[in-house]
Amino acid sequence: MKMLKKILVLIVILSFFTVGVYAADSVGISNITEEDYSVKVSFEISGLKDYEDVTILIFRKTEEKSEPDTTNIVYVNQMHTDNNEISLNLLQSAAEGVYEVRMGGDDIDNISIGTFEITSVLWGDVNCDGKITVSDAVWILRNLSGDEMAQYVTIENGNINSDNQITISDAVWILKYLSGAEIPDYVKLSK
Repeated sequence: MKMLKKILVLIVILSFFTVGVYAADSVGISNITEEDYSVKVSFEISGLKDYEDVTILIFRKTEEKSEPDTTNIVYVNQMHTDNNEISLNLLQSAAEGVYEVRMGGDDIDNISIGTFEITSVLWGDVNCDGKITVSDAVWILRNLSGDEMAQYVTIENGNINSDNQITISDAVWILKYLSGAEIPDYVKLSK
């Protein structure tokens, strides 16, 4: 099975080296958002016909590996370019880093269309000290009471229950987590 996967990845990588007849007028990443443990990458392509297929390859770049191989590819797929826009979701892995997006296809030469960075958020670490403690729940309560020192509490790491706002419920979930209570999947606390 591993050998089959390696062969498939190699075939996809080699397909990027196929020279197209002409390149698209423009290809670019139009939007990248991180939410709910996923990264959504949207592309805009102009100059292609609506029915053409493209191959998207996303890989993690490091100082040691600046090109895709079987160990650093996180996404590869051939898709239809309906309306010259493509959106895809990636699971937000534990590996932080810079990821490069490449595209190839019938009318697109193998090109890099951009990079994006995935950063790890320690959900529940409201005061950004690198750990989840009672202090984080207190910071949420201070923020809710209007304490100016606690105004930097952000939805990014304080929105524990995924409701897109910071409320007393988020502080309660932190306290439940610290007490060892079972936490449902929709509650984003780093475990």
